[in-house]
Amino acid sequence: MPKDAVMNCYASSFKTISLVLAVVFCFSCQKDMVKPDPVIVELNDPTPGQGGFTIVADNITETENGYEFSGTLGTKTSEDLEFEIGEGRFEVITGPGGVVTSISGTTMVKFPDVGLFGEMLKTYVWKEIEGHIEYETGQYYINNYGTEVPLNPETRYLRFKLYNESRDAKFELRHKLNKLRYHFKEFYLDPLDPAILLKGEISMPDLPSEIEGNDEAAIYWETVSQTAQEAIGVYVPMVDMQAIVGISNQARFTSTPYDFKIANNEYFISKYGYNSFEKASSHFYLRLANIPIPLTKGLLQVTGDMYIHIPQKTIVPAPALSVEDNYDAILDYLNDKQDHGYMINVTGSIDPLANPVADGIFNSLANLNNIVGVDVFNADINLELVNATFQFQRPGYRAIISDPSLSYLRFGGQQNGVLLTDLFGDDIKKHILLVPIPAVSNFFYLSVGPAKDNFSIYREESARIVLPFYGDLDLGLAYFYINKDSIEIGTNRDMEVGPFHLKGETKGVLSRERCTLTKVVDHSFIVDGVELGAANLNLKLDSKEGITMHGDIILPFGLGEAAITGSFINQKIAFSGMLKAGVEIDLGNGFRLPTADMKFSVKQGEGFELEGKVQVPYAGWLSVKGKLTSGDFLLEGEANAGIMLFGATSLPHANGIISISKKNGIHFSGIFDLRPFGNRKLEGSITATEINLAGSFNASVPIGGHTFTFANVTTRANNNGVSITGSIDLYFVSVALSGSYRGANDFTLTGQHNYNTPLIKTTLRVVVTNSSVSITGSGKVYGLLGNELYSGALRFVPNWANKTVSACYTVLNSETCIQL
Repeated sequence: MPKDAVMNCYASSFKTISLVLAVVFCFSCQKDMVKPDPVIVELNDPTPGQGGFTIVADNITETENGYEFSGTLGTKTSEDLEFEIGEGRFEVITGPGGVVTSISGTTMVKFPDVGLFGEMLKTYVWKEIEGHIEYETGQYYINNYGTEVPLNPETRYLRFKLYNESRDAKFELRHKLNKLRYHFKEFYLDPLDPAILLKGEISMPDLPSEIEGNDEAAIYWETVSQTAQEAIGVYVPMVDMQAIVGISNQARFTSTPYDFKIANNEYFISKYGYNSFEKASSHFYLRLANIPIPLTKGLLQVTGDMYIHIPQKTIVPAPALSVEDNYDAILDYLNDKQDHGYMINVTGSIDPLANPVADGIFNSLANLNNIVGVDVFNADINLELVNATFQFQRPGYRAIISDPSLSYLRFGGQQNGVLLTDLFGDDIKKHILLVPIPAVSNFFYLSVGPAKDNFSIYREESARIVLPFYGDLDLGLAYFYINKDSIEIGTNRDMEVGPFHLKGETKGVLSRERCTLTKVVDHSFIVDGVELGAANLNLKLDSKEGITMHGDIILPFGLGEAAITGSFINQKIAFSGMLKAGVEIDLGNGFRLPTADMKFSVKQGEGFELEGKVQVPYAGWLSVKGKLTSGDFLLEGEANAGIMLFGATSLPHANGIISISKKNGIHFSGIFDLRPFGNRKLEGSITATEINLAGSFNASVPIGGHTFTFANVTTRANNNGVSITGSIDLYFVSVALSGSYRGANDFTLTGQHNYNTPLIKTTLRVVVTNSSVSITGSGKVYGLLGNELYSGALRFVPNWANKTVSACYTVLNSETCIQL
């Protein structure tokens, strides 16, 4: 061997359970060597994704339950990224399976230099200071130190604490350019992420922010700041603030926005397209206590949790995106840049610095003063939100060109008090009464962007509308939606207004001139005992006109659908309208009557009146009017002179009277021209397929130059024609007749009668036409002693002028006549 022969070196392997423990001793024992190479020990957790630790030291002492050494301690993340923790003296405790359970010691604390933290170190400077180190569970730190840092009880953290707290020096992370500085006495490190969590002081740069492009949200806060300064003077934002900070390489923080407590949920969604903000992962977490929200010019302060997210492409909150390897948003925020943009999400209690700030918040909204009817800047508005989420998105200059995001700010939550009392001017408050309810917080929402004049305010408050001729109507918890054009108002409260039961949403518009709410009534209602159906009835509640209505209702008893207008004054309803064109009155069994120009009106307490035209079978279009009651309707009218057809017979008529009801159908009466029997009254019923009229009379009827007396005459007119029954006085006998009537010159009545006296027995056959009354027959003639003188046909010779009729017979060419 050469004289520089190397001594044999040995390698001793520490026992390996489930933990892979590799200890490599490489002592190069050359005679001219002064210092041996360091020993490297890798302590890898056998469970994938659980990382591990690395020891680099000149000498390592193996203890009963671990190791002691002076050197460098490193760690490995769940993604196998390695970085140094610090250099110092350490004691490492391992438990079952060889897993590291505890670390203690002192070290010159290093800042992680992997992933996001490596990017941060390009613009930030980390000041290494000696500190104590521990490695325990989050629950251990909570129990032993009462830390306010939000640690996961089951996660193991490295805790670093200043070695000498009596000195002024602190751990410090300082930006190289803009004076932003984080300084603190202790912090926690999750080596698997890595993530750091700390409570300390943040020194904010007091530098003006540059606003470029379409960053309307930032422009808005600049306007608010300028407006507020008019009332409170020049305001310098707080430079230093105490806060809890978290930075996670793998974006393991998750924002949990406020769960909106919206009473009128459907309306809110109709306006905004959503009713909640989405949870999202974040690289950055900040817990604030009465600290101004960054980028609100120090005007809006918060007690709660703040997160930084990548900017969204839409106003409607999108589901959470994976941002583990996307550091653009957080680096923009940490470096006070806007290359890519970011969104701030803050949840907690939000409060303007002073009431003039709240005034400025509203006064900076385009055209708001004109809408609400007051100079908002002169109001005294309290805008403290007890539970809320604030979101403020800056789009980023690069993103504006390549992949634009929207610029907006919005915050919503619960607000105590009666906000709108201060926000609305007197011109508006005379139409609406806002009702303060102590200890009750109501929902408030403000959105600005993406365009500079695109703002909206949503607020829920108890309110009453002032209605002439009625009084105050309680709207319950109403909603108000305000933008640059108008104020919308509505409520979901069930309300009783006169005969109407308003169920569900009632909504409208509020302005300096009036407040108008409308509601479609979709249920039946009762007026004077009559139940009316609402087909499409619009009820209007107006602070100038009172309660009015227009739309469609359904009249009962088959009268059909009608369009109406009306009002409700002094607890009484009145309206009028017309049956819709083409509406038919349904009398049942398929019998329907077309209508035209059918008007009706009602005054509560005075009943319903109807008037118009109906088309009646066999009678044509008739003008009618009548009333509607709780049990039925009755329409009555007159039929002008005309012709009515019965089968093939047409009868002129005059003075016709018709009545129509659901219960009794159609009844018609009129004076019909039945010449030569005179003008006679016929009456009866009309159905869809039949007409049945009848009339009775006694009459003197001129026939063939003589006037005959008819008695007990009954005329029937129906689909089959016109028939007449009755009796005619032939002076010596009255004969029953019946027959058809086809007109004044076309009728035939016939009858027969058995005429018996001691001298003659005969069967008379009588025929009556428009021109004559004729008698025929046959029989027997007897002598005074009762002997039969003749049997056969008889000739009847009337002398109507003398009111006599003779029966003649011929025997042996000699005619003998007997006066009957």
